[in-house]
Amino acid sequence: MSFFVYSLVDLIPGDAATALAGENATPAAIEETRERLGLNEPLLVRYLDWLGSALRGDLGTSLFSSDSVVNILSNRLPVTLSLTLITMLIVVIVGLPTGVFAAMRANSLIDRALTAASSVAMAVPPFILGLILVILFAILSPVLPATGYTPVGEGLGSWLQHLILPAIAIAAISGAELARQTRAAMVDTLGKDFIRTRAPRAYSQKRLSDNTR
Repeated sequence: MSFFVYSLVDLIPGDAATALAGENATPAAIEETRERLGLNEPLLVRYLDWLGSALRGDLGTSLFSSDSVVNILSNRLPVTLSLTLITMLIVVIVGLPTGVFAAMRANSLIDRALTAASSVAMAVPPFILGLILVILFAILSPVLPATGYTPVGEGLGSWLQHLILPAIAIAAISGAELARQTRAAMVDTLGKDFIRTRAPRAYSQKRLSDNTR
């Protein structure tokens, strides 16, 4: 799979050496760039060289920032993991109870309202919802920051404040889908014969217990 993707990148039109050296670069500078990056080598040789370096933990250097790719990823990883954690928590904490609550009141006004809200949440793209949240809670009512990130080591409150808006925007679709699936599964289970048979029996046993006291 990696060789297939590597091959697709190699098929992109244009000369990478010319693009990296600049439009006004001399032929000598372009050739020096091509030699430095190993672009003169055959595709298979370049791929094996990249694969060997990757297996050793060397992902190369960014062509845009000239920084190590490993350093770039390590700097971004805490932000990604933090956002993933908060997003998953919101999905579970909101989606499951909402689905259970709607199933327990199936076909009621509350159920219809929650189902409609879930449909809207699933229809709105995350970047649109993110813009709406920023306008509401960072511009009109500046209670949460619109940008930035604070490591958890510098304060749990500040860490959550910077993550809550993007996490909500990302979690909306998954949370709504989880709520709908939970509701559908519970409604289906509650309609099973063994549930409908067991419920009156349990109610009768409870009444009998109350009468014998």
